[in-house]
Amino acid sequence: MQRVEAAGMAEGWSREQLAEELSRPGSRVWVAEDGGRILGHAIAWVVADELHILDVCVLPGSRRQGLGRALVQRLLAEEHPALLEVRANNLPAVALYEGMGFVRVGLRKRYYDDGEDALLMTRELP
Repeated sequence: MQRVEAAGMAEGWSREQLAEELSRPGSRVWVAEDGGRILGHAIAWVVADELHILDVCVLPGSRRQGLGRALVQRLLAEEHPALLEVRANNLPAVALYEGMGFVRVGLRKRYYDDGEDALLMTRELP
């Protein structure tokens, strides 16, 4: 999973952070793989009956094949209202989330370490 993070995001999660999520009681971790090779993953917490999507990452060479959508759909299968933050300039991810019923509800100024803003998005139960 750490290889996916390093290849997929400028500020990816460390090996230690990923290992911690695998053992955290409220954490949900799903992996997309092909022949034992991890192509992507999604991490979320269920807190107070709400799903907080923390990380969705797919290897660059495996993008635009539906893996990100499938991972998010698996998280949403738990049937909780959901929220997430996404880089404001990550237009493919924003389009994916909007296509899955998420709506923009706020802007977190300078949310990321590099000073970029994050869109706050939520999805109510259908």
